[in-house]
Amino acid sequence: RALIALGVALLGMMQVMMFTVPLYFSAAGDVSPEARLLMGWAGLVLTLPVLLFSARSFFVAAWRDLMAWRASMDLPIALAIILTFATSTVSLFRGGNDLYFDSISMFVFLLLAARYLESWARESSLTLIERLTNAAPAVTWRMADYPANRDGSMVAAAELRAGDIIRVATGEAVCADGIIV
Repeated sequence: RALIALGVALLGMMQVMMFTVPLYFSAAGDVSPEARLLMGWAGLVLTLPVLLFSARSFFVAAWRDLMAWRASMDLPIALAIILTFATSTVSLFRGGNDLYFDSISMFVFLLLAARYLESWARESSLTLIERLTNAAPAVTWRMADYPANRDGSMVAAAELRAGDIIRVATGEAVCADGIIV
């Protein structure tokens, strides 16, 4: 779901920018007022899927935190998105040029991309930690009478105490910290 939301935000951002960039680089009279209005309406329509689908996670988390009287970054993010969209929509209806639909879609895309990368890094780290944790053997050979007797007994690694001597075969993982004798 996060990847689909990211994809919708990316497509919305690219399409809104397609209509907005010509307005940024045009001279004062290059774009007619009718074309400018059409581009504004196209920006509004193309921002709606980003707002309603991709940014939904911000709104849900902000509402949940608001109801629980908790503070998180989702509340200011949701407020910024809503206020910017409302300001741009009012400006569009009044015929103004202060439209920020491109900023909304880009903001949502960048935040979702950052969250996706953070989630991926966290998952990779947890997988690595789990692999490293499970790499240590659960049992080992404890040498009770070393060096007089080289026979040992199999014990759980959790039963080892400071001063115990264990036998580690070549290529075998060591189950505890120690000093090589």
